Amino acid sequence: MNNIIFATSDDVKTSLKEAHRKTEVWTLTERLGNIEKICTIPKLTSSNWNSHFESIKWLISVTETACVFLPVTPSTKAVIIWSAWWATKLKESASHIKINDNETPLFVLTTIVSQTQAAMRSNLIEIINRFWTFQPSNNMSQSKFLVEYERRLNEFKQNNTITLELKRQMKYLLNYKVCLAATGAIRVRQSQTHESRQLRYSCRSVAWRKICI
Repeated sequence: MNNIIFATSDDVKTSLKEAHRKTEVWTLTERLGNIEKICTIPKLTSSNWNSHFESIKWLISVTETACVFLPVTPSTKAVIIWSAWWATKLKESASHIKINDNETPLFVLTTIVSQTQAAMRSNLIEIINRFWTFQPSNNMSQSKFLVEYERRLNEFKQNNTITLELKRQMKYLLNYKVCLAATGAIRVRQSQTHESRQLRYSCRSVAWRKICI
């Protein structure tokens, strides 16, 4: 599902076997309730989507209910109970996502995954934009520049794969940003003075080491 695997073919086969067993309703509901006590789905937030999906994957496996996420499901008593249970649990875990009642677990999960990934892509674009368009103000000191640069850099590194080519581009951009920050902090007309060059070198060295970490 959108490049996320929630259940294996073996999980589905096991679930189909369980779905066709003649199990009492109270046994099915009691089993789900007992499993839920030790395996809950965390509330979906903008920062825990990975653990949220992993919890769903694990719960599908231990409850042996993977077949309710098939496009076409068996019409058995177990599947009816499982489907209602899963639809409720998924909607509770992502209550900020609007989903109509009486939707299948497959539709609910697909909607959650699609909207979550769309939000992630939007957030990633914002992070990339904040890093590459960072412009130090005229009066920004060296220390403030480093603090702000490191904050954006860490955010950028946590959400991107830093290749050698990307490091090269970041280094060129850093040189330019340091020149702006150093010139504004020193407030001299002759930007090539010894003091200015020393400040730029110091600031650039510290920031560049952070890129390489």
